[in-house]
Amino acid sequence: MRADFLPAKLTSEMRSRPRLVSYGAVAVACALAVLVAAMVRSVAPETPSLLLLVPVICGSAFFGGLGPGLAATLLSVGAGYLLEPTQGAGLLILAIMGGDRRYGNKI
Repeated sequence: MRADFLPAKLTSEMRSRPRLVSYGAVAVACALAVLVAAMVRSVAPETPSLLLLVPVICGSAFFGGLGPGLAATLLSVGAGYLLEPTQGAGLLILAIMGGDRRYGNKI
């Protein structure tokens, strides 16, 4: 009965694909998110651009499972360090809770 639920079908179909496809999709999604974050950061430097990486991490974990979710987290933290090298604590919070250092007191 749960297999009739559309997200369950989609998730099981995504997880049954070869690992190379899953991890490739994670790498492409992270690259696109970093590209968008870099563009946002160049236009409005005060915006929390690292938050654009959170949906990639959540989507990768939901559709791909634990391995692609962890890969997305590591890729996002590495890319976030390239985008904002002074935000070390913010990147740690991004990796753990999906937040940003500027909102650390509210988490």
